[in-house]
Amino acid sequence: MSDVRGALDAWTDVIVRRDADGAEQLLHPEYVLQSSGGYGSNVDRATWIAGLAEIDTRSLEPLQIDIAEFGDTAVAVGRWRWDASTPTRDLTGEYQITDILLRDGGTWRPRWRSSVRL
Repeated sequence: MSDVRGALDAWTDVIVRRDADGAEQLLHPEYVLQSSGGYGSNVDRATWIAGLAEIDTRSLEPLQIDIAEFGDTAVAVGRWRWDASTPTRDLTGEYQITDILLRDGGTWRPRWRSSVRL
């Protein structure tokens, strides 16, 4: 599970640094974000990566996280604190986040995220 946690930490780092190249390397080709109260709903991989530059993420921290592995699929469920904004919206708050990661060539890659602002 430490490998899954490492993938989540790398993803968080990509978000905070607005690293589009890192996101290209990290995200599964079929990645999708489902978000309620956050950035947007049903955001595909290309749109998510393009939107990184628009979001000023000052911090993204897990307050609590549970991880389970099921073969080549991992599920991470947690409560996160996000301090962020776009030019038109304040996104700061606590979120319930569920991530599905798939093991691809020995590397965990985020495939789906559901984010609900609490």
